[in-house]
Amino acid sequence: MKISRGNCLALTVLFGLLFAAHVCESKHFTVRVADPSRLEQVADVIRQRGYYVKHIDTRFKFVSFSTTPLPTVGEVVTAGLNTADEQPAAAAAPCALTGDTSANTPLYASSSDAARCAAGIQPTFPGPRAAQQAVVAAAADPAELTIQSLTMAIPGAIVEEDVPVYLLNRKMQQAGAAAAAEPAQSSSCSPGPDGAIGKTVEEVPYGIKMVQAMEPAMIEASKAFKSKVLYCVIDTGLDITNPEFSENTFGCVPKSLRVDGSNTSCKFPWSKDWSSHGTHTSGTIAAARNSRGIVGVSAEGAQLFHYNAFGPMGTFSMSDVIVAITECVHALDGHRITKSEPDMKLVVSMSFGAEGDTPLVREAVKTLARERFNDMLLIAAAGNGAMEGAVYSYPAAWPEVVSVAAVDWSGKRASFSQINDRNDWAAPGVQTLSTVPVSSAASSSYNAMPSVSLVNAPSTMDAELLKTPAPRLLGQSKTARITAQLVDCGLGKATCEGATGKICLIQRGENTFCSKVSSCVAGGGIGAIIYGRDDMDDCETFDGSMDGGCTKPAAGWPVGLTITKAQGQALKTKIAEVPNLALTIDARKSTSPLPYDFMSGTSMATPTAAGVAGLVWSAHTECSGPELRAAISWSAADLGTPGYDNEFGHGLVQAAAAHKYLQENRCTGTRSPTEPSKTPAGEPAPAPVRSLTIASNATGRVRVGSVVRFTAKVTSSETARAEVHNVNVRLRPSPPYSMACGTSNVVKTNAAGVAVVHCSIVSPGTVALEARIGSGDNLVVVNSTVVAYGRVRAPPTSSP
Repeated sequence: MKISRGNCLALTVLFGLLFAAHVCESKHFTVRVADPSRLEQVADVIRQRGYYVKHIDTRFKFVSFSTTPLPTVGEVVTAGLNTADEQPAAAAAPCALTGDTSANTPLYASSSDAARCAAGIQPTFPGPRAAQQAVVAAAADPAELTIQSLTMAIPGAIVEEDVPVYLLNRKMQQAGAAAAAEPAQSSSCSPGPDGAIGKTVEEVPYGIKMVQAMEPAMIEASKAFKSKVLYCVIDTGLDITNPEFSENTFGCVPKSLRVDGSNTSCKFPWSKDWSSHGTHTSGTIAAARNSRGIVGVSAEGAQLFHYNAFGPMGTFSMSDVIVAITECVHALDGHRITKSEPDMKLVVSMSFGAEGDTPLVREAVKTLARERFNDMLLIAAAGNGAMEGAVYSYPAAWPEVVSVAAVDWSGKRASFSQINDRNDWAAPGVQTLSTVPVSSAASSSYNAMPSVSLVNAPSTMDAELLKTPAPRLLGQSKTARITAQLVDCGLGKATCEGATGKICLIQRGENTFCSKVSSCVAGGGIGAIIYGRDDMDDCETFDGSMDGGCTKPAAGWPVGLTITKAQGQALKTKIAEVPNLALTIDARKSTSPLPYDFMSGTSMATPTAAGVAGLVWSAHTECSGPELRAAISWSAADLGTPGYDNEFGHGLVQAAAAHKYLQENRCTGTRSPTEPSKTPAGEPAPAPVRSLTIASNATGRVRVGSVVRFTAKVTSSETARAEVHNVNVRLRPSPPYSMACGTSNVVKTNAAGVAVVHCSIVSPGTVALEARIGSGDNLVVVNSTVVAYGRVRAPPTSSP
């Protein structure tokens, strides 16, 4: 998801200036050092610059920070900071400089008081001010400027821009024509098997049935072994007032103590869900069997821990994944003690993703997975960007994490589900029914599905056309029943002439929903129906809101609906045939709304698969995480091309089949079990043919002590983005020790094939940074030279 200028305006209107500024303007970074004892010193440097420290991690030796404050947690997002740790240091008299003192003043602010200076907290100043300014002036954007500046202030540190993480459901989150729509449900325009289940008696959503969670053996396992597995859902929060969650549901509370006496790391309360997403994914796992509504995969009182990573912002940074997973591990260790279950296992469900990864997080996840291989399994969403050409989503694409693709009720791949060679399993993720916050029940499509019926339909009109899929109510819509003639208003970009007392039919695209409805109201319309764009699938449904930065009409917003492209085009055709075509819209509120709703996405497939993993593992705690993963892969129901394929991975997860497999193939607790091959049948992987370039931002001679940015780019003769992504680029200064480039001599390329490294020049003369990829016949070696002048400097090995 990209945040556009128009969406930032909508966010400002919806959530306030601070929230919009944080999402749209804030940049997030990490600073890694070799010596964890210097982390507080690094954090001090960051605060001096007016930035906001988010987290200091002594285990993985990094500090994360943002350029603007996080919103305060509360019922209303207001100005302020979340913790005292995020307060920037106040300006004070400059400290004496250390290192090269040929400059008058540093670029960074001083420490907060004389005592700090006396304690020697101020970092080493690496070079003359003039040289710093020359490098900073070459920075192309604010993020580069921040990286350059901090790299100079903290020699030897690795400063990286943090990757933003987004939810992976397809229910639209912002108003505006550019926002994402839900995927097509199926070619037959079916509303989905779940329809209106659970309104009178407790029923089972289709996805829970498809993965065999309701088989007698699995229901018994859910009852007998519910204390053997802890599910950790990292998401947007969970509404504990929803009656589907049992007393075994808990989560991370900010500024509280863990069982071992240490402090929790979360910023937001687990029991507040700002978006419904976290409550939905949690319900898919743990909605209770209680004679009402629906059930989840593990419905007999599952142990569920929720970590609210998103808060009110709708996004967070990739480095926060380390913090969240670590908190899940602490929860497991604490729960083992309080529940007296020493063999309890941990399944982590992550329904989010980022377009790129970072070496810091990748290595940390690898370390955690290796250390906790016997009692932890990480599961994440494969991504929803297939229609936009996306390939990988992180953390799902890392080998230590199970990647889950989405299918619909017929086993067909969801059109949005990303296709790649990292996919492991498939699970239901289209129009899945699950829990939502009680406060949002009245506006959910499950309760507020309006109906549309034709009053004078011609005999050639299919009477069922407007029923499947059901229309959806626009946000801020009036809830009423109206009958009126239909008028075609095109795209609704100008006042709709002749709309007085009529219902406007408007096509989606080119302008916001609220501006379309405003055009209808300006022409005297009393209701609006918006149908899909020409480039959308015939049966693709979508949500929207009339609250998108427009002036609200004096009489309030009218009744507003969305329908599919096929439905809208049929109505448009009939208007031409029957000019007085009229219809009735019934958009009255439900008198007793239930806290459930439909969502689609690999976000929804992920907790289904996580539920299966936990359900099976609870009955086989002798298994290690890799053994459980292999068993579910071996027993999955094959879909698509026989054997492994990039659409479905090993196939649709099957709880009962995996349980039986482990009964017949006992675990030994090994770290490396035999897994089914990931090579698609008949498709041997060709050796990639890659080329490499490297260039610096130095435009002339640079002074010794300056920091130079080198950009390596890998390109490929192949068309797949996978050929240039995550490639190891090996670096070597020439002559040796002529420059210092952080703590690692290997960097990985991002999704665009680009890797960036910042190097401090140590020696005068012509120096070069050599870059290599591949080996043997596929070895590629290039270099970029820089001419430096000044005195030889010692490499900054003793600084943080």
